[in-house]
Amino acid sequence: MADDVDLVYPLQFAHWAVCTTGIAASMLLTAVVLLLRPRRAPLPPGGLPPVTVLKPFDGVDPGLEDNLWTYLSTPYPAPRQVLLCTDGANEDGIAAARAALERLRDEPVEGLEAELLLSTAGDSAPVNRKIWHLDRGLARALHPVVVSGDSGTRLEATTLVELVSTLVAQPRRGLAWAPYTGDGVGGLGARLTRLAFSASSLNFFVIAVLHRVMRLGVFSAGGLFAVRRDALDEVGGFRAYADVLAEDIHLARHLEDAGWGVAISPVPVVQHPGRATLGDFYRRLVRWTFIMWRYRDPLRIHVPMVLCALPLSLVTWPLATLAYPEQALQFGLLTLGLWLARIGYGYAVLGVLSRRPLTADLVWGTPLMEAVLMLAYVRSFFMRTVRWRDQDLAVQKGGKMAPFRG
Repeated sequence: MADDVDLVYPLQFAHWAVCTTGIAASMLLTAVVLLLRPRRAPLPPGGLPPVTVLKPFDGVDPGLEDNLWTYLSTPYPAPRQVLLCTDGANEDGIAAARAALERLRDEPVEGLEAELLLSTAGDSAPVNRKIWHLDRGLARALHPVVVSGDSGTRLEATTLVELVSTLVAQPRRGLAWAPYTGDGVGGLGARLTRLAFSASSLNFFVIAVLHRVMRLGVFSAGGLFAVRRDALDEVGGFRAYADVLAEDIHLARHLEDAGWGVAISPVPVVQHPGRATLGDFYRRLVRWTFIMWRYRDPLRIHVPMVLCALPLSLVTWPLATLAYPEQALQFGLLTLGLWLARIGYGYAVLGVLSRRPLTADLVWGTPLMEAVLMLAYVRSFFMRTVRWRDQDLAVQKGGKMAPFRG
């Protein structure tokens, strides 16, 4: 068969397309990580402002007491108010919060004012319960900078200082957010969560840069962010986002439309999934990919070829080799090039953006993580609802959601 015909043979073309796209994307994104990584902002001459930290939580996340304690005990050179916000019926979560507060008796923190803020029987929660907690906390906030941190996250020694420094580095900067990383302590699902958010294109810094480059609007992640109170009030407060699940993206884009800047902190926030199983990791990815489809994010189309190239190559490589056995060596070298490019990119993201130690599980965990993501991506096509905080939610185009009525 002539060479010009060989090149269009579907199996050969599929393998070349998967590998070359994956190699090119990995090299490009590695350059992005190295050249555009967030830089430390200098401390303002007058020092950092006082902050109010809102910690919404429902139920009991793995290690909740320790998670909350990091927000209470993290170093910060100015007064800090911490409001732990939950439902008054959340008995187990309340017990964990009170245990964290009790530790302050033995380990007092200077400049800290902490309180457990509980809902009452008359409170009416919107669909997004996180926004419900944040809105109640905002009404009690004392300071001009408000920080929100998810219940499954933990702060390290410099996380809060770097976050607020990034926010106040410019007078018209309204919001600063921290990318996710993972501690990877626990089950297989915890390891894969760490790799997904710390060492792949699911790192939210990479997603944010791609949004900027492609002029898709500003992007932010809600795991940990700091916002100026006057900027937040200008866009309607937290309550304006009570009917959306991706409230972090909506908030950032509304702030940008109002003339406020959005920036990324150089220090990530640590996601602590506990002993998450492979099933837990899969369900998390299904929820995320489904929301991105309903949110109509244009970057969703890059998932199969860019984020799932490794498992796809394990399918296209043997098929192409069967079709053209005389080119088996070339196909194998191309596959090897893809894997080296992907692993190298993973180490760059892990070390430069996520600031985590380089570990060997990235070599075997990355293809497994991508295979789970590919399954989640396909599954999201057939979903009508998403399960979130014990609720079945119907997510409309554009990100709005409502309780699913059947």
